[in-house]
Amino acid sequence: LGYGGGGSVSGRAYNSKECFQQALGLKADFPEAWFRLGYLCDGTSVGGRSYSKEECLEKSKELYEKALELKADNSEAWGWLGVLGGGTVRGQSYNREECFAKQEECEEKARGAETPAPTPATTPAPTPAPASTSTPTLVPTAAPQAMDM
Repeated sequence: LGYGGGGSVSGRAYNSKECFQQALGLKADFPEAWFRLGYLCDGTSVGGRSYSKEECLEKSKELYEKALELKADNSEAWGWLGVLGGGTVRGQSYNREECFAKQEECEEKARGAETPAPTPATTPAPTPAPASTSTPTLVPTAAPQAMDM
């Protein structure tokens, strides 16, 4: 609910900040909740303790670094670490741009794993397009861009 600005649960309305606070009450190692509470809400109180904006963002950064220690091909964690200005993973420091490059590298690997490159034996011959009197409209696609917040 926090992503959509809040909502109601069992008749009680929650705003976005309250949703992320509730999420942290259930799962204290939820890095995106820490990020959103720090970046969007200028800090929070969780479990009776107050956290400044900087503390929330640092906690988020630590959790993304930990996620990448466990699974280095986590493109989402690389992207968020880039948004946070970079970090250290497995003893190596990465700046913002390097994190976004790692994110793209992971996404390219994932796309490659999902769609194997065609081989001459498996590539079908092109099929001629049907005759048409109208000109087709092409819609360009853009490569994924890193979030800049």
